[in-house]
Amino acid sequence: MRRAAGFFILLNLFLAGPAFAQQRVEVKDTDGNGKPDEWRFYEGDTLVRIERDRDGDGRREVTLFVENGKPVRSEVDRNGDGKPDVILWMKNGQVQRESADTNFDGKPDVWIYYTNGIKDLTIMDKNHDGRPDAWFYYGEGGLKLVGLVMDENFDGQPDRKSGSVPEKEDRTPW
Repeated sequence: MRRAAGFFILLNLFLAGPAFAQQRVEVKDTDGNGKPDEWRFYEGDTLVRIERDRDGDGRREVTLFVENGKPVRSEVDRNGDGKPDVILWMKNGQVQRESADTNFDGKPDVWIYYTNGIKDLTIMDKNHDGRPDAWFYYGEGGLKLVGLVMDENFDGQPDRKSGSVPEKEDRTPW
């Protein structure tokens, strides 16, 4: 029985060998301190992922996923627990949306939407109960707050609106 199991393992490795041979990793020292801080993962000649150690502690805090030569998602681990706390989704090289876990409980509590790569809406769960309770609308290139909606008593109903806000908001946390 052991002999047969060993044969099948070797057969699987032989058959899968070409697939493994196509994958490679380039390791770089981009800051010149003698330690690797960037890893580029390729499938064949195609770049599929970049991982970075930004603070020199040996752990990779940033992962950038690439498809067809363009970034499609970026994940950042800000507290070093090995899980992403900020995730950005991109299309055609522009950020489309972003989520963040600001209190590091494993659940996002801030969601940001972009139009043509420019921030136009931030939704927040300020009391971390899993329901949004603040909407901030931006104009002028994503730099100026032009309107807000707040659920100040966290009952699920807006208590305050000011500035330029849409009648109905279809974008929701995901």
